[in-house]
Amino acid sequence: MVVCDPSPVVIDPTAIIDDMEDRNGNLTLASGRNGTWWTATDETPGGTIEPSQPIPEAIPGSRCGSEYAMRVTGQGFDDWGSILGLNFAYGPDEDGVYGSVPHDAHFRQGIRFWARVGDTSTRQVRFNLADFHAVTEAGWCVEGGTPACFTYEATLSQIDTTWKQYTIPFAGLVHATPENPNEPADPSLLYGMNFYFHTSAVFDFWIDDLEFY
Repeated sequence: MVVCDPSPVVIDPTAIIDDMEDRNGNLTLASGRNGTWWTATDETPGGTIEPSQPIPEAIPGSRCGSEYAMRVTGQGFDDWGSILGLNFAYGPDEDGVYGSVPHDAHFRQGIRFWARVGDTSTRQVRFNLADFHAVTEAGWCVEGGTPACFTYEATLSQIDTTWKQYTIPFAGLVHATPENPNEPADPSLLYGMNFYFHTSAVFDFWIDDLEFY
């Protein structure tokens, strides 16, 4: 059972990444964010992911006043698995080429969201945050080379069929690099985030009210 806080909640509209209530695959337009949701798979023949272009779905019975959430289901990916993800912003780079560009969230503490899985879903879901260490365009990493590209990871260890709120502090995300055994994430240069479903997983994943805090 979800117990909703009856006290008034003050919402910072500039912190909202996506509350899903607009029922499209775009992020909420706020603080320069104009990104979109996407899915990616290892393209195993016969593997399925629905919808391939993410769009919010009605929450059965609603959740604390929220009527819509993003949902993705799938199975049958036997190589590296599958992903539900988003890019924070798009625009021209320094060469004028349009694509994913970094978003500055250095004044935020982290990311917060509500999530659950369906009855038959895997409960192994991983959150990944991509800063400049994750994209070759940022000039730090080399695809398939050294230094290797990477994302910052957190496992949603308590996820089950009930809605829970997850808080991912930037300060808790570190990764070993050749220069630093505890390289911190850089929230001033965020490119995107995603939820990863492992090889051969059957998944039914819901996410709602995604925001910075």
